[in-house]
Amino acid sequence: IAVEDGKLYSSVNTREYTGFRVSSVVITPKVIDNKLKVVLETPTPGAKIYYAINENNPTTTLNMNYTEPFEINSGDYIYANAVKEGYTEAGWSTHSWIYYSEYTCTQPTITVKADTTVVISANEGATIYYTLDGTEPTTSSTKYTSEFKLKKNGTIKAIAIEDGKMSSNIREREYNGFYVKNINFALD
Repeated sequence: IAVEDGKLYSSVNTREYTGFRVSSVVITPKVIDNKLKVVLETPTPGAKIYYAINENNPTTTLNMNYTEPFEINSGDYIYANAVKEGYTEAGWSTHSWIYYSEYTCTQPTITVKADTTVVISANEGATIYYTLDGTEPTTSSTKYTSEFKLKKNGTIKAIAIEDGKMSSNIREREYNGFYVKNINFALD
């Protein structure tokens, strides 16, 4: 109401305010524990986030309540929405098809030269780990720092690791260049 000295009060006027809107959900693919996962966030404190994977008509009542980053498959399409009581919904955010190749370190290459020198290479910024006994390499395996010479036949396996990416697929190279010469015996 409005009041002015010497005048009657104005009539009561009401209006519903609907200006509070939940901020849109930010969908971020991220490598966590060497797995591709999705992190969902909204800057609106206290808002609940709901998500759907590969769904045509997502709704907050039918889809999953987000509590922690979740693992996804290559090619997944992510939908997310945030809601809060007394606020207008943010609306569905989407993240287009997510492919593992974008989040996976490129496989290293293994070259064995004629003199049995081994050279392993990968993308700049990647760290390479390898084994010479045919076992699967991990970050606990030998770290590649420079070329080296083979001393016997065997299977070289290598992976590349890069911050923010899943480890590469294993590259394997078998080497059988060492052999025993035939010895001729003469019987007298």
